[in-house]
Amino acid sequence: RVLSRYPELQMFSCRVGGSIGEVLVGNVGCSIRLNFTVLGSEVNVAARLEALGRDVGTATLVTEAVAKHVPTVLNGCTRFIGNVRCKGMQLPVRVWEVMAHTEERSALCEKTTAITCLIDQLASPETFETELDDGLAQYPADKFLNFIDSNKSEISAALGARVVWEIVQCSK
Repeated sequence: RVLSRYPELQMFSCRVGGSIGEVLVGNVGCSIRLNFTVLGSEVNVAARLEALGRDVGTATLVTEAVAKHVPTVLNGCTRFIGNVRCKGMQLPVRVWEVMAHTEERSALCEKTTAITCLIDQLASPETFETELDDGLAQYPADKFLNFIDSNKSEISAALGARVVWEIVQCSK
């Protein structure tokens, strides 16, 4: 409605990364130059998740600690993206995508989470590939499922070797 009233405005999209934890917030520097900033590993994780959204085709990525609160606080749905090894972090982070709740998105979240949980639980490569093909048949335009499909041979090889496949973030 706003766009019809003000045609000079344009739609834009953005990505969000979210994490919960302890951070240092305040003015940092000396009396000559003070900058308000936020420091801490959780800030770095959130920044890495925001950047990862571009690679995996998602808008809002959060850690598992944040995802636990989404259904009750935001009335949204979540889907498990996988274990992500963020640049600069030693341990992988369990990452979820947050979506607005609709019937179709809830079904998509359930289907995608079932597929990524197969990876997480070291299912057989055949089971994983069958479920992925079924998911792509139902949701061919989903960017994240297409990201998983583009890595299918690597994921299947990891599953065959009984190794948990992790999304390795190279950007930012």
